[in-house]
Amino acid sequence: MKASPKFQTLEGIFAHATVASATFGVDFSGIFSTLLNTENQSDNAVSPSQIQAALADLLASERFANADRLCKFLQYVIDETLEGRKEMIRAKSIALDVYGYRPDEVEQRESVVRVDAGRVRRKLYDYHTNEGKDAAVRIELPKGGYVPTFSQRPDSVQTHVETPPRKKWPWGIGLATACIVVVLASVFLAERTPQNTARNIQDETALRLALYDTAPHRLQAMRLAQEGRDLIFPATSQEQLEAAAAVFNAVLKLDDTYAGGHAGLSQVLAMFSLLSPDTVTAEPLAGKANALSDKALELAPSAAWSMSAKSWSALATKDYAAARFWTDKALDRAPDDPHILEFAALVLLYSGAFDDVLQRTGTDVISANPKQGFVFHNARGSALFHLKNHEAAAQAFETSIATGGPLGPVSVAYLMASYHYLGQDVRAAELVRLFNQHWPQNRIDLLLMRLFQDAVHGQYLSDGMTGAGWIPPN
Repeated sequence: MKASPKFQTLEGIFAHATVASATFGVDFSGIFSTLLNTENQSDNAVSPSQIQAALADLLASERFANADRLCKFLQYVIDETLEGRKEMIRAKSIALDVYGYRPDEVEQRESVVRVDAGRVRRKLYDYHTNEGKDAAVRIELPKGGYVPTFSQRPDSVQTHVETPPRKKWPWGIGLATACIVVVLASVFLAERTPQNTARNIQDETALRLALYDTAPHRLQAMRLAQEGRDLIFPATSQEQLEAAAAVFNAVLKLDDTYAGGHAGLSQVLAMFSLLSPDTVTAEPLAGKANALSDKALELAPSAAWSMSAKSWSALATKDYAAARFWTDKALDRAPDDPHILEFAALVLLYSGAFDDVLQRTGTDVISANPKQGFVFHNARGSALFHLKNHEAAAQAFETSIATGGPLGPVSVAYLMASYHYLGQDVRAAELVRLFNQHWPQNRIDLLLMRLFQDAVHGQYLSDGMTGAGWIPPN
């Protein structure tokens, strides 16, 4: 099993915060560069490139010939040390990451790791005593631990060690970068337990305790993934979605066998697909989202998050029957999970199941999940609008805004249409001016016509907007 990196140092945070830059253009390179200038010092000023060169010579030597497991052992402990995670190297992590044992087997297999460590020490000593006696870098594995040390022969020490150039702090980093920095910093600095329902807290705590000793990288991935889930909404903010994508890419870099990373990234890419104005962009994103949700189901077929991701990716491909099927399964599995409920409410809404939306977004759900309250308020308001209860719809959107929910084009569109149908033309006209001021080119009407299974619901909203005085831009 390939070793998975962890967020244990500034170097670790920096290395894995950049994984989404190629896809979404979120560049973190300047943010940590100044901090990293003082973090990347190897023992006795031996550079990482020197260590890797010395390791290559050592593994190709006669002493390590036909000793594949010992070679993997040594490669692992050196890679972990160079990545700044030497404090995480233990017998349990080696048994899990190098030898591929299951977590429930690890305690019984630690003796194998200790025996192999002794064999590696002896081979290192033999190598440096014989064919490697003139090696520029000496690699040792001190007794009592699994962290290697590196030293240079005196006549091979360089008189100058290059350090990366310092960069000024990039103050104009933008919302997406700021979001990811805050998330990564919170993971690095805090032992935060993600919000969850009361029913699941005991089981999750037991899982975390088990993972702490056997798979610390999985624990870090789980914690970071929970932070990513909180970034997905409000979904109309492109930069916030980019930040969420960056987080889930970082989760996959930490541990690509964790289903949550695949599920979360699937939901974000499906959201981008649904919001995309053209099929040329939307279809590849939907295809990628579908593949990621399939992978999440393969890794964790009984997890509600995997099912929810499959539901959302199905919606992105306009397969409303599959979207409903997987939504129902996710709700059966985790009926009180607010993140599952967020996506379920929207799938039900766009499928035209307005009464089901009201059932899933009652006041008890909203009061129990204040962080997701605006999503539930908006889904509820939309459902009430399409059930032609315009007064209750307007109240739901107004309540969302009054309690700190985002004021976006969706909520303002529904409000202006609701007040038009209620005959409150002055209030409707005020909202038209607000919409034109902040979103003059927005065609929320066309977007919702595409999202609804039955376009008549999107048309009903569009008619209410134009009735209020809104003129669609060309």
